[in-house]
Amino acid sequence: MLSQADPYLCLVKARYGRAPAPAMTRAGSLCPEWAERLGLPAGIAVSGSSFDAHAGAVGAGIRPGTMVCTIGTSAVDMVVAKAENLSGDALRRFGGKAEDSILPGYIGIETGQAAFGDIFAWYKRLLLWPVRQALSALPPEQGEAVAAEVDANLLRLLEAEAQTRTAADFPVALDWFNGRRYPDTDDLQSAAISGLTLGTDAVEVYRAIVFGAVCGLRRIVSGFLDARVIETFDPNEARREAYEAPYQAYLRLAAFQEHASSHQGCGTSAEKKDSL
Repeated sequence: MLSQADPYLCLVKARYGRAPAPAMTRAGSLCPEWAERLGLPAGIAVSGSSFDAHAGAVGAGIRPGTMVCTIGTSAVDMVVAKAENLSGDALRRFGGKAEDSILPGYIGIETGQAAFGDIFAWYKRLLLWPVRQALSALPPEQGEAVAAEVDANLLRLLEAEAQTRTAADFPVALDWFNGRRYPDTDDLQSAAISGLTLGTDAVEVYRAIVFGAVCGLRRIVSGFLDARVIETFDPNEARREAYEAPYQAYLRLAAFQEHASSHQGCGTSAEKKDSL
């Protein structure tokens, strides 16, 4: 049957017929050819597989009751727990869970944000587009030098200016720029920014997407707390109060966006697959 779909799939099955082995399993030994390429001793152990973020969680010292968050272009949030400590539906809304995927003997639980650093990269590209168009009138070397200078410093300048703004009302942003991973993974969901006026400037939008990304992370922490897989999270009281109003605004925007998308016929990823 595989050969009918594509003869190459038979080769894949022959080479990768065994189930994946966790990282604490010795999969084999490093052969002389690759030892020479990598500059490593031949014969050293080659471990089983692991996801990049899961390996990072091990390096960060993950243990029961502690959440590890790895942040880059996206964000991955992980906890571990014994199977007997997990109730049936407690983690249904998270991205996934798998035995031995992070630590041996534990269920690895993962969720996250499909975009984090990528949100700020997108905003920088948005702001730089007219700059690059204007600089095209300059000699190429001069234009590229100025563009590189602006590119390197734009987010830093936005951050510095945002720090000087008061806590007055500012736009609210939803962090689903690359779909939503929590709650209830849905790749069809999209971001939103509300509260824009003719007086809104680039710094206020930057501040909004920063708070949106942070509020998305806080929602995940709250979900882990409700599922009782991490210990109590108790930030500084003043910091909690400062974030409470933006967080509640974020939750209202998330509810509105999900309601709007369902009425536009978007549905969820699962619903769309069922309709195909």
